[in-house]
Amino acid sequence: MLAHIYPGGTVTLEQTSAGGQRWIIQRIVEQLTLQALMVKNVKQKLASDAADLQPVAPMSYRQAIKTLLDTPLPVR
Repeated sequence: MLAHIYPGGTVTLEQTSAGGQRWIIQRIVEQLTLQALMVKNVKQKLASDAADLQPVAPMSYRQAIKTLLDTPLPVR
């Protein structure tokens, strides 16, 4: 998709401790104004929350990819 993002938008990241010195993103909020397909101005607000996070044991990147692919998507 072709779009132009105008200045003045905001992105807010909230982090939470994952134990020790590790931190994870818990919430992302974006407020943007963009011009979609170079024709229409669109104001967009997106919010994403992370829930049900669970620690996993150390693993190789191949094991991590397999684990992600085997994990069912959440039902909304």
